[in-house]
Amino acid sequence: MVLLIMARKKRVSRSRRAKASRASSVQTFRNMPIQNRFTLAWKNLILFVVLFVISFILYNASTNSLITNLFGLLSIILGFLALAFFIIWIVLAILKSDKR
Repeated sequence: MVLLIMARKKRVSRSRRAKASRASSVQTFRNMPIQNRFTLAWKNLILFVVLFVISFILYNASTNSLITNLFGLLSIILGFLALAFFIIWIVLAILKSDKR
């Protein structure tokens, strides 16, 4: 009987401002022109390709097994990110050419 009488704890409600700011940031990306998205994807692609090449060179040049494994894992991760930005860049190039 005592358990049924106890009051439930009040939950703190989240403010609506946090949701509005998150939604507005998503909407600004959707409203961003394709040319800006294209240049952003191009810059990120170049950055991750350069980082991938540096980590791959360090992977081949290192002699310590721990460092070799570290740069090997880093080159795999950066290679996948570069591939993802390459795919994004191709999709945005197709969208850019369709608008013309």
